[in-house]
Amino acid sequence: MNATTAPPAEGSCPRNTLIIQQIIPVLYFVVFVAGILLNGVSGWIFFYVPSSKSFIVYLKNIVVSDFLMSLTFPFKILGDSGLGPWQLNVFVCRVSAVLFYVNMYVSIMFFGLVGFDRYYKIVKPLLTSFIQSVNYSKVLSVLVWSLTLLLAIPNMILTNRSARKATRVKCMDLKNELGLKWHKASNYIFVAIFWIVFLSLVIFYTAITRKIFKSHLKSRKNSISVKRKSSRNIFSIMGNITQESTDTL
Repeated sequence: MNATTAPPAEGSCPRNTLIIQQIIPVLYFVVFVAGILLNGVSGWIFFYVPSSKSFIVYLKNIVVSDFLMSLTFPFKILGDSGLGPWQLNVFVCRVSAVLFYVNMYVSIMFFGLVGFDRYYKIVKPLLTSFIQSVNYSKVLSVLVWSLTLLLAIPNMILTNRSARKATRVKCMDLKNELGLKWHKASNYIFVAIFWIVFLSLVIFYTAITRKIFKSHLKSRKNSISVKRKSSRNIFSIMGNITQESTDTL
């Protein structure tokens, strides 16, 4: 039997081209402008804030990583929209796309560290530890950047196959055999990091919410107790004054 394949729906390719080359680049441009402005303001503010606490160190690293991630957007915009040369797409595959994911996962890990820091200081306020020190947070920040770069840089080095002029450059076609394996392995590691951080944040902020709620109930109970005690004292004083007045008469 001869198998026949139904022709693609008419107009599907132009629609996909419209989304990839026009709509998505416009969205990236909006995000790029917002990211540069907001992170620029945040960076300017944090420049005058001393790194006196561990969570401030983590927040500064988040601002830096978000700002660097925003700088990779113009290459993606020009490459997807077709405004740049085909070599630009090769640069995106080898360099800027890797830097984008480096900064994205660095931000994710620092958000996890901020959550842990807040958990430790709100839920365990009486405990003192070296992990709350500024020096420890700086060392941990260096480790986060180093680990992420160690996992990501091979994706640059191993994307070394020669590229040919083409309308659409496929990044996976530029990787050698080892590059494909490293890309797959690093993806698994980064996805695992994402889920570990996500679940940790759920646990941390659930515990923080419970702690705050319990503190609210306790303060409310103490407030009611104080009001009742004050009322009893007032009535007792009024009773004594009334009794003294009666005795005097």
